[in-house]
Amino acid sequence: MAAALVFAEVLQKKHKKHRLYLPVILASILNGRVQSDDFLATQMLILDSKTVKELRDEMDEGNEVATIQVNKESSPSEVMETFNFMRKYYFKTIAVANDDKLVAVFNDEPYRKLPDTVSNLQRDRKWYRQHMNGVSYKAIYKLEKNVTEGAIIRAIKQYRDFLKGV
Repeated sequence: MAAALVFAEVLQKKHKKHRLYLPVILASILNGRVQSDDFLATQMLILDSKTVKELRDEMDEGNEVATIQVNKESSPSEVMETFNFMRKYYFKTIAVANDDKLVAVFNDEPYRKLPDTVSNLQRDRKWYRQHMNGVSYKAIYKLEKNVTEGAIIRAIKQYRDFLKGV
């Protein structure tokens, strides 16, 4: 793996490609093939306040910023496509078809859903009970380490939904 990474860095420099290409080059070395979704020059990123705290100390906790990442190889059509995606699924300013399956995926955010492990259920139950006893999300966040306020909110909602299903 280390040799593949060194070779990928050599190829990246040889062809004067941006460092964003490094995972794609590495994938092509290790797998022998690269698919179009292995590299997205333009994409939407959601930055939570904890991630960008060093950049914006005045940002309120719990807020997030939606960005479009571009580089010198991004095309105007890619930027417009990503911008329209954000307007449609994130900001919800463009109407979507009823049968659009991506709406449900984006709204439910399954990639952010916390796994139902025993320790997570115990932790979520603790947070849920604290919140039901009047402790605010922000107060729970201040007591916990290595977790965002958004993750606490999602965990409490997820636990509440779990209780409804029982």
